[in-house]
Parts: sequence; structure tokens; C-alpha cells
Amino acid sequence: MLSTAGMEEYILTAGVLTAFIGAITALFLSRHEIGKQLRGAGLKKWHILLALLIVALFIVIEAAVVKPTQQLFFDDVIYQDGAVDLLHMGQAWMCNYGTPTTCFIGQVFHEPVGTALNLAIGFLVLGVNQAAAFNTMFALAALAVLLTFLVALVLFRNVIAAFFSELLMAMSPALLTWARPTTSDLPSLAYSLLAIFALIIFVREKRVRTFAFFSLSAALAIYMRADNILYVLLLPVMYIILDRGGIMESLRNNIKHISSNLMNIGFLVALLVVVVAIGIEAGYVLQQYFAPNNFGYQGSGVQNTCNMTQYIKANSTFGFEYFKFNICSNVLFWFNAYNSNGYDAIGNIYHYYIMQPAVFTVLGLIGAVALIFADRKSFYAIGIWFATFFAITTAFYAGSVLYGVDWRLVLSMIAQVSIFGGYGAYAIFKAAKDIPGFLKRRPKGKAKIKGKDSKAFVVYELIIAAIITAIIVYLLYTMLPHLGISTSAISQAPDARFYENFVYNDSHLINASCLVLSYDPVLFNLNNRSAAQIGDIYSTQMVENFTQNYKCLVIDYGYWCYTPNNLCPDMNNSNYIPIATSTFHVPPGSGMINKTFGFYYIRNASEVKAGQTNGT
Repeated sequence: MLSTAGMEEYILTAGVLTAFIGAITALFLSRHEIGKQLRGAGLKKWHILLALLIVALFIVIEAAVVKPTQQLFFDDVIYQDGAVDLLHMGQAWMCNYGTPTTCFIGQVFHEPVGTALNLAIGFLVLGVNQAAAFNTMFALAALAVLLTFLVALVLFRNVIAAFFSELLMAMSPALLTWARPTTSDLPSLAYSLLAIFALIIFVREKRVRTFAFFSLSAALAIYMRADNILYVLLLPVMYIILDRGGIMESLRNNIKHISSNLMNIGFLVALLVVVVAIGIEAGYVLQQYFAPNNFGYQGSGVQNTCNMTQYIKANSTFGFEYFKFNICSNVLFWFNAYNSNGYDAIGNIYHYYIMQPAVFTVLGLIGAVALIFADRKSFYAIGIWFATFFAITTAFYAGSVLYGVDWRLVLSMIAQVSIFGGYGAYAIFKAAKDIPGFLKRRPKGKAKIKGKDSKAFVVYELIIAAIITAIIVYLLYTMLPHLGISTSAISQAPDARFYENFVYNDSHLINASCLVLSYDPVLFNLNNRSAAQIGDIYSTQMVENFTQNYKCLVIDYGYWCYTPNNLCPDMNNSNYIPIATSTFHVPPGSGMINKTFGFYYIRNASEVKAGQTNGT
């Protein structure tokens, strides 16, 4: 049996496992410092219950309203199959030739192994199936909601601001939309919040174990998405900003801390583990994003979102020209400029949802301004966190919210806006408490309100909080019809979604002893069928190997067979016996063509010839 096996993915697996196990261990060792900081921020038992109630509200809305579906085709199945390979082989790669449990020929996918690791844990618990992938992502989304509360709590030391931050995160249409599709963006969000939480704990409690918790959480976040390598620079800057005193004082104090710990075995071990873990991923990212011609930008068109008639061809991964083209859409998104739907020629609704309630953004702006006066360190820290990912996303050739499904990239910024917004809601709450008419009933200075006035004041506070909460929830409620649409009405990549569902529904009709030749072999591996890249059918050596090891060969005439310059053979001859076919009917007036997908047995592999058919 032909096979290839490189060390790169094994090294990446070792790195992410080191970070994962190390972060969990350091979290346990730092539990006393974490508890101390949470209590110092005013956390009580009923606060925990309320925070969990908000998480539960998010779960209920997501489960009851949003229809689970994949949206990032076909990265979704690459991540999922990478998770299966990680479980069986220890390497999360994109399989180009393999069985449901063994990959013979593969390659490292352009994102690191973090998403595959999370999916592997989910598959280990729930079994290998699409529902398990959905639910694993869902669990990470719920974790992100809770972590938003914890980050805001330890940062602001203000329970009310923390609750509003968590609520805004839970009500975010972006999070609700992307809570279940398989992407690297959602794990990146969850683990980035964990890293920020650990950073704040370390700022307040400088111990070797809290350093390990912070640095290993940061390493783990970096493995979730290649862009997160920015945390190597960003987190130290945020640390200096949040540390006691000014910048120079912080630098002097931390140099002393490092010097005093140079002979501390625990510190040196933690530092070594972190350097190794981050170094592995850093090397990979540099190779992927900065090596010439090593990414998929070649030939991609970039639309000027400030002048929709203007396009350029991408010639690099990042660039200032892309920033200028993407800036308008990426600013307007935050004011709900693209929340729209429409109707086809016969009245069927179609939908392209890119949503962010403008009021949520306004709350974020209010919070940012309020923090300038109340807590400038927090303003700078969260502001730099947001600005860094806004800049890198906007400078990315595919970084516009209008570029395919890349509005998911706002997940790298949604927590910052929610945290700012939570403080903005608190600022409004605080201002409403202090209205002049009510102040007449309050004693001056720090004297406590007593008796009936005390009860009235509590009721008044609850009413204010309830009104703000109701407004936030209502704004999401107005968007539920958009969030709850049928998956067949989503206008983004409907043919890809149809094809993927076709494979999930009908691939069982293929004889299990056959090998499927497909542009998406991992999709068939996930459906318990052996598969290889379709181009291998034109290699005499590969065909000889296939015919020796499999009883029959099958052609998958799939999604990519309807793209220019494809390698799919002309199916209109007697060399192919149909197993199952299904036709995607395009909406009237769309300008697209109907597409028939199918699986076909090959009578004679030597007679297969490439052909451009069916409108390609």
C-alpha cells in the first residue's frame, strides 16, 4: 500500500498536546489565585448561577432557533477528518488517500491542529458523526459566553458590567450563526478568551503557576488559528498596560521578577515548555503565510467595498491595498449595514445574513468612552486587542465581511465589542441610578440607604437593569427570523451545501469494498468509505495500487466538477454505471445552471479520460 508520512504534523500534534495538557494542569494549580481574584471582584454564589443562566439562555436560543448546518465548504470536513486521523494516527492532516481510520497520503492543512484537537475530543465522547462536530463547536461557543463574563469581571471588578458583557456576547448574531459550523474561528474565540482571563490573573497574582497558566493558555490559543500568532506580541503589550504603575515602572519591576526567578526550576521548566510549544506553531505560521506562493490567494479577486465596481487581483496574503478595499465593509458591518434578505423570481425567500445590532456597537462605543475616564488601562488593553485583529483581518485579501463566508472573521473581535458594550450598559445603568429626581431621596456621602428607601432603591436598580436587558434581548428577537431560516434558503454556497448533504445521505449506497475518487476524499472517509484524490485516476502507478487493494473504483462527480479546469471525466459514456445521482435546481433568474451530482462505478479505469462537461 502506498503511503507518505512526514514529521511536521506529528510535531504540531506534540506542540498542541503540550499546550493543552499544560494549560489544564496550570489552571488546576492556580485555582486558589483564581478564586481569590474572583472573590475580590465581588463574585458570589448567586452571581455564578445568573452567569450560568445567561449561558443557558444562549444555548436555548441557539438550539431552538438556528438550524445546524455547515457553512465553510469544504474546510469543515477537512477539520473533522483531521480529528479522526488525530485519534487513529496522531496527526491531524488533510487526507488525500485513505480509509475511514488510516490515511496513507496526506498533507498539512493551512490552519494548525487546534480545531482538530477539539473535534477529536468531541468524537471520542460522542462518536464520529456530523452531530458530534456540531455539538463540539456548540460547547466551545457556550464556553466563550461564560469566559466573556469572567474576563469582564476580573478586568473591571464590576459584576454588573460583567453580566451585561456576557449577555451581549450571548445575544450576538455572529456567535449564534457560527456556534455550530466547523471552523477554526470559534475555537480561536474560546481559547483567546481563556488566554486573556489567564493574563489578567497573572497581572494580579504573579506566581510561577499563574505564569504557566497564562503562557500555556496563550500557546493553546495560538494553535487554534494561524492569525493568533499575533498574541506573541499582543499579550505582553496588554500585560504591561494592565500591570501596576506606568509602562517604565512595569518594565523595571518585571525585569526584577524575571531576574529573581532565573534559578527557579519551576519557572525555567514552564518557560521551556512554553517556548517549545509556541516555537513549533510560530515556525509553521511563518512557513504558511510568508513563504512565496504558499497560500490560496493566487487569482482571487478582491472587491473594493468603498467602490463596489472596482476589483483587483490578489498577489499576496496581506497588503495595505486590501486594507483600503475592505475598510468600508468592515466598519459598516458594526452598524448592521448588511442585514438583508430578498426574493427570487417566483417569490421564494433567499438570505445572506451578516448581522450586528447597531445598538450593541453603540453600547461598545459608550463603554469605550466611559473607560477612558474611569479605567484607562482597561480601555487601552481591550482597545489594542480589538484594533490588532481588526487591522489584520481588514488587511487580509479575503478579510472583508462581504467576501464569501468570511464575515465569520468578526469572531476575533466580537468579545472585545461585547466587553466594551457591557461596560457601556453599566455606564448607562449607573447614570440612570443617579438621576437628580431620585438623588433627593438618597443621603449624601457614603451613608447607607435605610428602611423603605433602601428597598425602593434596590427595586429601582432592578428596574433599570431589567430595561437594559430587555432592550438587548429585544434587539436579538427582531433578528430571529433571519437567524431561524431554513438552511436551504441560505444564499451562500447552496450548491456546496446540497452536494455535501447528498454525500451524507447517499454515500452508503457505495459498496464498502470500493475506493471513491473525489475532489473531497475526506468527506467520504467521514462517511465510512475509502477515498483518494480524483486526479489519481490518471496515474498508472496509483491505479495499479488501487485495483490491487480494492474490488472496485467509483467516481464522485461532485461540487468541484462544475468549476473551470477540473479533472473530472466526461460521464456521458458506457464506462460509468450510476449508483446514485441528485440534481441541484438553481433559483429562477439566478443565472446559474442546474447541477447533477452523482457516484458512478468505473468499468475500466484505463479508459477514463478528463473532460469538461455540464457547463464547465
